[in-house]
Amino acid sequence: MNGRQDLGWSLDGTAIWAPTDTMPDRVWYTLDGEPRDAPQGQRYVGYSAQSALSPDGRRVLGPDGLPTEITDSATGEIVGRQNVLQLHAWADDDNVLALGCAGACGDEFDNGLVLVSVDGARMTQLAAYRDSNEKGAWRWVLTPR
Repeated sequence: MNGRQDLGWSLDGTAIWAPTDTMPDRVWYTLDGEPRDAPQGQRYVGYSAQSALSPDGRRVLGPDGLPTEITDSATGEIVGRQNVLQLHAWADDDNVLALGCAGACGDEFDNGLVLVSVDGARMTQLAAYRDSNEKGAWRWVLTPR
């Protein structure tokens, strides 16, 4: 077991959360450590610190898998499927940074960073594909700017 439990911040910086190993996958606290409800409209990709909610609040990123899915936040209806391994961050209301397959996607380790549309029709390679199992394989990092 991993004894470490990292805390995460709410998107607006007014609360913190601690992970759980059940659903819901996080519990929320005020900055003074008091239990509280999750911030209004805040949704995350399960068991991750990645914000799932699109900038306009209309869509939600789904879990890892091939294909991935994006749903309507109000109805839960699937609004798009993408032929990628993981959805990581919203680039804008219509496009997502994702981990895409290299070529025929021989396995989950042969991948690269891509920009994919919500409907999955457009995908643009953003970084070289690499085998993440190889010694010295590079790791990409997303940061706010």
